[in-house]
Amino acid sequence: MKGTSAAAGPDRRSMSRIIGQNIKSRRVEQGLKQAEMALLLGISPRSMQRIEAGTVAVSADVLARIASLQAKLVEWYLVDRGTERRRVRG
Repeated sequence: MKGTSAAAGPDRRSMSRIIGQNIKSRRVEQGLKQAEMALLLGISPRSMQRIEAGTVAVSADVLARIASLQAKLVEWYLVDRGTERRRVRG
């Protein structure tokens, strides 16, 4: 059976977007610029931009390095925090 049901969770594109938003949110909290983060991770600034935008899937290796740099567990990035951000805004 092809496809996934809504109960199965977000699709790959949605998951990349969620992960990217969480990476960006934490990076901004830490006061880092995208280019600085990319340099610390050993990736190009363009790759960092694409990861945060959710247009590419982040590799497990890079996500583990991001989590270490941002002092978070990898699992933290997998939760859609969009509803939390909307609640805080108003």
